[in-house]
Amino acid sequence: MGRRQHDDIELITSAHHQILTLVLGSPEAARDSIIYSYKHGFSGFAARLTKSQAKKIAELPDVVHVIPNDLYKLHTTRSWDYLGLSTFSPPTNLLHEANMGDGVIIGVLDTGIWPESEAFNDKGLGPIPSKWKGHCQSGTDFDPAKACNKKLIGAKYFLKGFEAELGRPFLKNEFASPRDGNGHGTHTSSTAAGSFAPNASYHGLAYGTVRGGAPKARIAMYKVCWDSGVCNSADIIKGIDEAINDGVDVLSISIGLTTPQYADVDMRNGIAFASYHAVDRGITVVCSGGNEGPIAQTVDDTSPWIITVAASSIDRSFPTFITLGNNRTFVGQSLYTGKETDFINIVYPERKCFDVGAQLLDYIRYARKPQVKLSAPKTHVGIPVSTHIASFSSRGPNSVAPAILKQLQESILAAVPPEETPYEFDSGTSMAAPHISGIAALLKSLHPHWSPAAIKSALVTTAWQTDPHSGEPIIAEGNTDTI
Repeated sequence: MGRRQHDDIELITSAHHQILTLVLGSPEAARDSIIYSYKHGFSGFAARLTKSQAKKIAELPDVVHVIPNDLYKLHTTRSWDYLGLSTFSPPTNLLHEANMGDGVIIGVLDTGIWPESEAFNDKGLGPIPSKWKGHCQSGTDFDPAKACNKKLIGAKYFLKGFEAELGRPFLKNEFASPRDGNGHGTHTSSTAAGSFAPNASYHGLAYGTVRGGAPKARIAMYKVCWDSGVCNSADIIKGIDEAINDGVDVLSISIGLTTPQYADVDMRNGIAFASYHAVDRGITVVCSGGNEGPIAQTVDDTSPWIITVAASSIDRSFPTFITLGNNRTFVGQSLYTGKETDFINIVYPERKCFDVGAQLLDYIRYARKPQVKLSAPKTHVGIPVSTHIASFSSRGPNSVAPAILKQLQESILAAVPPEETPYEFDSGTSMAAPHISGIAALLKSLHPHWSPAAIKSALVTTAWQTDPHSGEPIIAEGNTDTI
């Protein structure tokens, strides 16, 4: 960077130090207190403070806003075909028109990445975009020279905020590096922009080629969540601040608050606060809506500048024959990957069941010795089923501002750290957000001058209202009750 830009950054950092020195009484106390200095998206800092110290800072004339630290939680071979973005489609579809997202950089805030996965190969990719200012950070079991390439062009990790919250070092069964010890970040990043990885399956189920929505887009991972699935707002804000300076085009964030948002708290949400500055600099921000459905007013990340995504079904199923001890047979869904079982005992699950489930419960309750036999499931695709919003997907209306409206996938196969298998299924709005991030990258590649608002408008105004196969209205599962 130029000398003037460097001086500006040093002045901002110095200003943060001066504020803390004024409140805490000494330069040494200020240095011990500060966790991060945010200097790219906006001028600010994270520090260890008592409530009275935070109040004093909030009353200073040059301080715009003080927010408390918060903890956040983490919220395919078929889905892209289902969405009409197949590689076998005519060359007029968005995937081909946008050259598969070439030239676009997707920043992912998550649990890190497993760089050796075939989903992050850089075959056929050209030079790294010249606008990129980021880098790959070294750390435990993560050598940038080996881990990063023309696909994975950036990888950083942020832990200071979490450790400050705990009051002690955190890392025990984790990697002090961008390497993914959880699997969530590898799954979401490969869904958004993974390269073509053939012969993928989960123990033979959903066999095919796995890829991301924008397979030629580049990935930058910002590890802000750890193996426990918990993320700290100070680390999240720092990750977004770094991503702004690094030059990402899209931010994919499958993270939400551990408690629902209510009136007057939205701008206390670190994601909302930091993402506002990202959007202001032309970066499209996509977030998951949360998995607290079907209760109303549970949707996360409700800010109007964020694209918030729900989870829906796709036209793939894994039918399994369920044969009861009385020789009645039902068809269910399963990811059981063994051979057909002999008759085994079954027990009564203490949970509410529907459809087929109610009949199974009747059998369990009244049979003297209830037994069941399961067949191995098969993979069915393209079966006309009615698209629906998953019951677990968090619902509106927006608890902060009900007038603000918000707008996809279950059982998504994507890359994970290869403990038993290199690909696994996962469901949730965490899997939905990177689908939209990938599509946003395609739109950005095709229309590089479009603003985040234009990209959001294009997505919202072209969303399906009816199932593309059956023509039936898309409905939401479950009863939506207010809380």
